[in-house]
Amino acid sequence: MPLDSSQLDSVKQWIESHSPILNCSVCGGNEWAIQGDLAFSLLVEPKDGSINRNKGYPMVALNCKNCAHAIFFNAIQMGIMGRH
Repeated sequence: MPLDSSQLDSVKQWIESHSPILNCSVCGGNEWAIQGDLAFSLLVEPKDGSINRNKGYPMVALNCKNCAHAIFFNAIQMGIMGRH
């Protein structure tokens, strides 16, 4: 799902207010690109370790502009989208 300009602004504001100094854990860089589409994390069933393809969480992906390391934030907790 592509993020609109309002959602991208909300992501920027959320990151600035929750982690104003966000350094890459791989290279130490501090310049990030917000990906324009939401990612989705699948859930693993605790009983048997199988992947539940029907459940998961929408995630906002950021990539380090230096080394391409990716980090993810829960879009629901960030307020980018509601629970469905």
